[in-house]
Amino acid sequence: MLTTTFQNLARTLLRAPDDPSRLAIDPAKVGELADDMASNGLLQPLGVRGPMPDGTYEIGYGHRRYLAAGLLGWSNLECKVFPPATDLHQIRVSENHQREPLTPMEEAHEIAAFIERGEPLAMIARRYRKSAGWVEQRRALLHFPADIQDAIHAGAVKLAVASVLAQFEHDAYRAEMLREAQRTGATAAVVELWLQHWKVDGHRLQHNLSTVEEIAARRAAFVYYVPCDLCQEPADFALTRAFRTCPTCTTALDELIARTAAEAAGATRAGV
Repeated sequence: MLTTTFQNLARTLLRAPDDPSRLAIDPAKVGELADDMASNGLLQPLGVRGPMPDGTYEIGYGHRRYLAAGLLGWSNLECKVFPPATDLHQIRVSENHQREPLTPMEEAHEIAAFIERGEPLAMIARRYRKSAGWVEQRRALLHFPADIQDAIHAGAVKLAVASVLAQFEHDAYRAEMLREAQRTGATAAVVELWLQHWKVDGHRLQHNLSTVEEIAARRAAFVYYVPCDLCQEPADFALTRAFRTCPTCTTALDELIARTAAEAAGATRAGV
């Protein structure tokens, strides 16, 4: 159990974290926070560790509150003070999940920091109270192209859509598809259709036989067929539907599909 104290510290003794979790801080949101603090005060203390050898205290969480206090000209801030050797990565996990959620990309970078320290994925999953699969998904984001990472961090696309967009290997065409996904609010299923078209027609762009605009224009006429899970007949992917089921209903649905397929096979044999 960590020994902590609450102290009213001079703002000049506080310093920004050496290894911040957040990739960027929006000045506009800091301004909004300052307006709120001016009206309601500091509702949640900052979390700091120290004093460090130079007498300062490193901010573990509450960096935006610290910046907002600077805009207000506050000279002192209420802080929860942890010992200097405290692991602030773990403290940030708890604080940010409760009050200031990180973006998926910020979570990915934070998870990478734990991995670089040699922590196993199972332990990291326990820290976040998530599954090992969730940790792996966040870790995989760091391998996405930079433009897709930026879009995820900005909240411009959902993770499922970003995962498909990341599979476009041509930078210019991927950028065009990213803009189109943002403009239309395309779902992951729609972007998957775009990806299948790229796999069929994209070689023309790669061999300088077509431009990005020409390939994109032909996308609307592309039809991608997949087998229906019930009847196994080919169906236009754009017209199919996917849905989520619980384990019990999934088992029942699998049994229904198997039974329907068997009946269809029997009817075919009887007709012959």
